[in-house]
Amino acid sequence: MTTNVIIRHETTEWNELYIDTLSPLFPELTFHAAHTLDDAMKLAAQTQVIIGIGPWMPASLIAAMPKLEWIQSLTTGLDHFQHMDVLSKQVPVTRVAGIHGPQVSELALMLMMALTRRLPAMLDAQKAHQWDRWVQPALLHKTLCILGLGSIAETLARYTTTLG
Repeated sequence: MTTNVIIRHETTEWNELYIDTLSPLFPELTFHAAHTLDDAMKLAAQTQVIIGIGPWMPASLIAAMPKLEWIQSLTTGLDHFQHMDVLSKQVPVTRVAGIHGPQVSELALMLMMALTRRLPAMLDAQKAHQWDRWVQPALLHKTLCILGLGSIAETLARYTTTLG
């Protein structure tokens, strides 16, 4: 019996990356790219595993998968699946906890610095060939409130602590 796996991502490059990476590691599995919901629906009845981003795996798709044995979310949160009545409690839903800490924390730092230094206004002025100067405040000695206890919050706390 073949185990079919849908890779549900709307970006061709990501689908190809996942399939190219996973196929050699799991030759007993057959991977299928599903760029659209229609693509996924065509494969649903014969699929045991789906890997994707929560909102791209709606209840209508899950309901069309009678052989579903596992859902792997590519995002940290699983709230999309919490109230999905069509999802059997026997089907495990797993996530990629821990891997987003550095990327999201770096994005948060970049945005904090960009907003503190008024980067959008600076870029607008540059486009208009205006070279006015203004105060460039620092994040040093500022207080940051982090809501959350996961790897993103832990990583952000570690990164911001090093800034003082």
